Amino acid sequence: MERNSNRLFVSVITVAKIENGIAKADRSGASRKARLLSDWLDSLLHLYRERIVPLDLVVARVVGTLVHQTQA
Repeated sequence: MERNSNRLFVSVITVAKIENGIAKADRSGASRKARLLSDWLDSLLHLYRERIVPLDLVVARVVGTLVHQTQA
């Protein structure tokens, strides 16, 4: 990852899933874990701020097709 970091991107869907996991950890009493993950996510978003891929209708349709192809 380090070698290719400048070519990597983060999807807003990934951010949503990570946020969900952080909230779930916090809700289940793992507040330290949730705080550490939240800090890590903040750092990740700072580092990747120019490479966060938004999701619009066109991208959603492409993602749906790609997911289907990988499952086939």
